[in-house]
Amino acid sequence: MQLGSNIFITGTNRGIGLEIARQLTALIPPLKNIFASCRKPEEAKIYFTTQELQDIKHSIPLPDTTKLHIIQLDVTKSIEIEEAVKIVKDIVKEEGLNLLINNAGICRMLPFPQITPDNLRNHIEVNSIAPLILTEAFYPLLKTAASKITGEGMSCSRAAVVNMSSTSGSLENTNTERKVPILSYKASKTALNMLMRGVAMSVKRDHILVVMLCPGWVQTNIGGPRAFLRVTESVESVIKLMATLNSSHHGRFFNHTGLEEIFRH
Repeated sequence: MQLGSNIFITGTNRGIGLEIARQLTALIPPLKNIFASCRKPEEAKIYFTTQELQDIKHSIPLPDTTKLHIIQLDVTKSIEIEEAVKIVKDIVKEEGLNLLINNAGICRMLPFPQITPDNLRNHIEVNSIAPLILTEAFYPLLKTAASKITGEGMSCSRAAVVNMSSTSGSLENTNTERKVPILSYKASKTALNMLMRGVAMSVKRDHILVVMLCPGWVQTNIGGPRAFLRVTESVESVIKLMATLNSSHHGRFFNHTGLEEIFRH
């Protein structure tokens, strides 16, 4: 499975992000550098267990060629973004960054008419603005990685930005999906899809792949225990899908099985 040598993931303190980091450590052929970022590394826990994220380094036998770097990152803080980019640049040097996985997100339920400006603002800041700003911050390193391969092709092994979105952001699905008070979350995912569709148009000339993925309804803190998918199942599908992405997927939106989600926004 080919996903490039250097991968950066946001929101790895639990749930999908943490499971992505865990499964990436077991890939064959092995990756070179996995950058697992989260707001509070000392509090990060593996989902449904009490092991800390730090324990991945010790409990999972990493290949000699793979290094797992745990980075403190609040995606809403510019100074921490700048520091994260510096850390990555110092490590990858002229190789650049092959894959940025914008996974960090929040979902804080408030029903109408109790939605507050702060609730809506926080969702937009974390789920929509932060992935855009992170993509801009890592853009030079993504361009560097893309330049190492000639030709017009795109892939996650060359240079890519994968954004964890949600079908909840679809206007078409609003009347049919679960009746839960996540209007702010839905709006933020709609905004994410639009922003990243625009980014895809801007970076196409640089051969940087940009894709939106919905991991499905997953048993995480956001999805809840009644969700259809276990986190391990969802992430396994997402990683397999990422390894198959190419130029034909650029700027498009897919679920974890590879089925395209139509932009009905």
